[in-house]
Amino acid sequence: MTVETLIDAAHAAMAADPENATARMQFYDRLAQSEVFLLLKSDPGEEDTIDPELFDVSDVKYLLAFDRADRLAQFVGRQAPFAAVSGRVVAQMLAGQGIGMA
Repeated sequence: MTVETLIDAAHAAMAADPENATARMQFYDRLAQSEVFLLLKSDPGEEDTIDPELFDVSDVKYLLAFDRADRLAQFVGRQAPFAAVSGRVVAQMLAGQGIGMA
């Protein structure tokens, strides 16, 4: 049985009513407040620098962020290096770089 997270619930509400700006903003607020797990190319460096794995989809780069570490491991099919940060930190990292969060 899959446990629904707060991000899952907010995303479901947004998807159920795509024209509802309030539901959309509530989803992004929940994402910003939540801890997410980023798939990394390798373990963090000595100075805690991270190098997220990026994926190209239709000429757009995406960083993968998961709301649970086990979902990240299930996606890659093995244990993988990751960093746990807030969604807000991810948004700040990506600002102005033309990289999306998936």
